Amino acid sequence: MASISSCSGPRCAGRPPPRSRGGFPSAPATAARSCSPPEPGPPSTSSCGPTSRALATEWDAADPRTAHDIAQFFRTSTSYLYNLAIWEASGNRPAYVPLALPTLVRRGSKTVLDYGCGIGSDTLPLRQSGFDVVGCDFESPSTAFLRWRSHETISVIEPRELALINAPDTLWIIDTLDHLADIETSLGTVLSTVDLMVTENLTTNRGHGQQRFHTRRPYSELVSLFARYGLFPIDNAATTTVMFWARDQTQQ
Repeated sequence: MASISSCSGPRCAGRPPPRSRGGFPSAPATAARSCSPPEPGPPSTSSCGPTSRALATEWDAADPRTAHDIAQFFRTSTSYLYNLAIWEASGNRPAYVPLALPTLVRRGSKTVLDYGCGIGSDTLPLRQSGFDVVGCDFESPSTAFLRWRSHETISVIEPRELALINAPDTLWIIDTLDHLADIETSLGTVLSTVDLMVTENLTTNRGHGQQRFHTRRPYSELVSLFARYGLFPIDNAATTTVMFWARDQTQQ
């Protein structure tokens, strides 16, 4: 079984990580044991402790300062892969797609850009739900795993390649905004064209995302930012887990 540190360079990006049952990457036993089945009740939003600490340790060791350094970190990080995979496999990750599906259908979404797709935790169920989906993330061990899981049937592009695809009608950006140092630089062209945006609930004080590689912004700041692109929160009484932002503010 491979350890987290056994594949930490660019050579990892071209092949999927070692796998255990269920198709998830093999990880150290201590990390696997850290994610016990969820307790009854609302899904927890906390990620798995040891893998989050491993990711934070890897980040501190790399100490990326520039946009290039940050991109290179995510292109080579296996700790990020394990963190995403174990969070999904644990059952603690909220079921974002089933919760969002009624609104996506009601508002006529057809083409979805999953920005920050990672291992495809939402990309795959969106595709299985009938949407035309493109993943967007840095080419990395995580996206290599997504390509393997999808049998190479889902296109994955780098953020710098956004101008090369047809404009989607829906931007799906879950647990990713906090990773962006400058949201407008990263998403401005997409925010200007999409009809609908889906995020996690940005009004709550989330339990995860407190690591040093996150940039937490006040909800009021995000509302003002998205309003500059004509996107306003809508349909958000139906769920406290996902939020919807649209060009029109109707509740239909």
